[in-house]
Amino acid sequence: MYVITNTDNGKLYVGSATGRNGIYQRWKNYIDNGHGGNTELSKLVEQQEKRT
Repeated sequence: MYVITNTDNGKLYVGSATGRNGIYQRWKNYIDNGHGGNTELSKLVEQQEKRT
């Protein structure tokens, strides 16, 4: 399990990673696109991009 903190509002996102490459692959996905394929996190990333 892991936790991502939204530093703007303090909200926490708790996730987990299973499978062959586990947490490494999950975090690589986050690095590659900013949301790792998570639809809710993707929406937040889009909102943030619009602000900048």
